[in-house]
Amino acid sequence: MQAVEHRAVGAKEGMKWIAWLLLALTVLFGVHLRIGAYTDTQIENPIKADARKYFSYAVNLANWNIFSQNFVAPGSPEAPKPDAFISPGFPYFAKFFVANDIETILASTLKAQTVVQVLAFLLLTWVFIEFLGVGWAVPAALLLWTFPHFVSINTYYLTESLFTSLLAIAVAIAWASSKGPKPVLWGWAACGLIIGLAALTRPVMEHFPLFMLLACVLFFRQHWRAVTAFAVAALVPVLLWKLRNVLVVGEASDPTLLVSGFYHGSFPGFMYDHNPESLGVPYRFDPRAAETAQGLEHTLGMMWERIVQAPGEYLQWYLFGKPQFLWQWWGIDGQGDIYIYAAVKSPYYELLDFHLSHVVNQAVHPFWIALGLVSAVVIAVSTLFKRAQPLFALLLALVVIYATLVHMVLAPFPRYGIPFKVCLILLSVLALKEACEWLVQRLAKRTA
Repeated sequence: MQAVEHRAVGAKEGMKWIAWLLLALTVLFGVHLRIGAYTDTQIENPIKADARKYFSYAVNLANWNIFSQNFVAPGSPEAPKPDAFISPGFPYFAKFFVANDIETILASTLKAQTVVQVLAFLLLTWVFIEFLGVGWAVPAALLLWTFPHFVSINTYYLTESLFTSLLAIAVAIAWASSKGPKPVLWGWAACGLIIGLAALTRPVMEHFPLFMLLACVLFFRQHWRAVTAFAVAALVPVLLWKLRNVLVVGEASDPTLLVSGFYHGSFPGFMYDHNPESLGVPYRFDPRAAETAQGLEHTLGMMWERIVQAPGEYLQWYLFGKPQFLWQWWGIDGQGDIYIYAAVKSPYYELLDFHLSHVVNQAVHPFWIALGLVSAVVIAVSTLFKRAQPLFALLLALVVIYATLVHMVLAPFPRYGIPFKVCLILLSVLALKEACEWLVQRLAKRTA
């Protein structure tokens, strides 16, 4: 009997060492993918559209210390006029890498955001090990480190990479603050501060602190101290930036982004009048597109006129179509697949290991996305029925639910959902782990 138990313990230790080895190989492979993407990806006209705006803001910050979209060369007699058209997070990050030529600026910024993502994902891998156990951390790490969208977003001068890293860091801090018998208040405040910085990178997160605070008041008041610390700390950076805007520009924020979000998300199937040529860019085909310049009230009125004409179609679009687009694999606002702006050259085109990681991830993507979404809903619903849930799991679930709800109102471009998939990975593997453990327990009872 003792010999059998000894062999069982030995086998368990052996499996544990294998899991550690697989984790190490996964991380190394993930770093390899990111280095390859950084060195071998060539984006056609990388400084265009949104990237051009971020570039102008970063250069003006570096040269003038003024947040302005209107590029003014250093040494000019007049400084650029400050504004508040976009969120400041990425431009303030990118300003540290401004140099004398565009190529150096671009290369340095992309390298920096790649390094930041690697560090953030290392923290998240530690969370996988602690939260799921070393064995279940392996599939979670495989998804995290090999997911092509996470690799690809580092090659663009856009907000998605930095936002993803900030969200991953916030998740890691939240876990570190939840390990003990009681949540660590200063840790949750630190988590909130990172969420606040994430909200300054992509404004979609601005209202998440209030969303979580409201959920806490209604459904899990036992965590009110930690959630209050989180919400207050998260709102500080946002409110300070809005105060700056009021003092410098005269208004808290520019309404153009909000108007665009409502308007661009109002086309069923992301097409104008079901025209396949308009997929992803329906506003270019809309003869009334210029009317959005008249403001939010007029834009909402124009949208309502169209909803009244086809209520069933719009109901289906807002309730089901938008979430499907947000969480789908294939991007529609650019080249498509894992790319945003067109990639002239990419290791995913040429190298076998990149290609295989792409094929495998695309095959499993619908399953873990669906599992993660179901897991988020189950955690939230169980809380509604007063079943206690760990605060860390509630944070993950609420981030996913909040992102889905917000993009059901605004434009659900698939690339907007990429950063939130760091939470979905944890939720999906957690659900798989608990399902397997439940199944093993049922089989053991039957055998007994």
